[in-house]
Amino acid sequence: MDDNSPYQVGATTQAATPRRAWDHAPHAITSPIRHMAALGAILAVVTLGMVVYRLQDVIRVNLDTPVGRIGMSLAAAVFLVDACIQIGLSWGVLRASRVAACLLLAYYLAGKVFLMVVGDGLSLPGLAWMAVVSVFMVRGTMATFHYHHHLKQEQRHPPRRLSDDPAFAPRTPTLD
Repeated sequence: MDDNSPYQVGATTQAATPRRAWDHAPHAITSPIRHMAALGAILAVVTLGMVVYRLQDVIRVNLDTPVGRIGMSLAAAVFLVDACIQIGLSWGVLRASRVAACLLLAYYLAGKVFLMVVGDGLSLPGLAWMAVVSVFMVRGTMATFHYHHHLKQEQRHPPRRLSDDPAFAPRTPTLD
């Protein structure tokens, strides 16, 4: 048979890899989620920096006593656990988890309120920073809910294909 026949079946192509839902969600929805996840990771890195900064203050405590060593170890452990929680919640936000977004927002606000009560109190730069971060966190939390609403709407009403149009439907033969 002729190898150059135009009617010969060609080589099959590989099936296209299915797109993730994240890839075709609107940028207005995914952008705040990414911003919130990045901000949560940055805050975790800042928390780790605070470990180094605060431990220098703790080192002034007499480390020869068991209480001093336990206090330093406890402070380092608390900051490290705090950073790990923030990293984990940021990863959950990046995966568009509504629970992780709500927990990260609540964790951030509770930590700031705790620092205001226990720490130095209110300062204008601290309040401004908290307001800016809170706005990004609230936008990211709302975007995770919008993202899941968008997924439900897309499942209920998938985009129409051109082949579904009745104008392109195969014609049935009529008997005249």
